[in-house]
Amino acid sequence: VRQSVSIPLSYLGGVQSYVNAKDIIADGFDCIALGRTLIHDPNIINQWRRGEHIPSGCTACNQCVSMMYSPQGTHCVVVGPQQDPDLNIVGAHN
Repeated sequence: VRQSVSIPLSYLGGVQSYVNAKDIIADGFDCIALGRTLIHDPNIINQWRRGEHIPSGCTACNQCVSMMYSPQGTHCVVVGPQQDPDLNIVGAHN
């Protein structure tokens, strides 16, 4: 793909550990798009920066997708809605 396009390449889907992310960048991707991992743990990037290379607890169950338009807003069904309202904005899709 890299030979056919002249735009940055982003990896999407299933990154749940620091080692996995590091390997993807080493394989030539310019960036990584994190969705479910950040929904499960919005602070995981800060943890990785601090050297806490604990993998995400996200199971990739996709139940967070069904929560997008719920009254509680998008959240991981395993951990529940975030306590920080800036991380769990209800009605943002309106």
